[in-house]
Amino acid sequence: MSLQNGTKERIRCRAQYVVTENGTNLQQSLRCDSDTDQIRINAHINDHGGSLSGGWAEEVHNASGSLRGSAHGDTLSINVASGSAFSAHMSIVTAGGRQSVDIRPKGIGVTDVSVTMTKAR
Repeated sequence: MSLQNGTKERIRCRAQYVVTENGTNLQQSLRCDSDTDQIRINAHINDHGGSLSGGWAEEVHNASGSLRGSAHGDTLSINVASGSAFSAHMSIVTAGGRQSVDIRPKGIGVTDVSVTMTKAR
């Protein structure tokens, strides 16, 4: 995780997913911790034939908003927003038991978050 002041912090994340309704709806619970912060996000995503929409809520910082994006194969491209206060672009690539997430936020002290997660056995 890269901060606006130029420092970098290690971030550890866990994600849980529930896929419903023939794979067209996804519920995500994401828990991340760094040395100075915590993130607790719950999101729901609806797939309308490759066009994505949904919402999210972050518990620690009391923020919520909408998401829009697209799905192409194993890659998701998503824009999230909370009114005009916060926005971010997310790129998510899933390959086998690994998932790489790159987040570019605007409106907060974090400039980049990159996480690679491996499916638990």
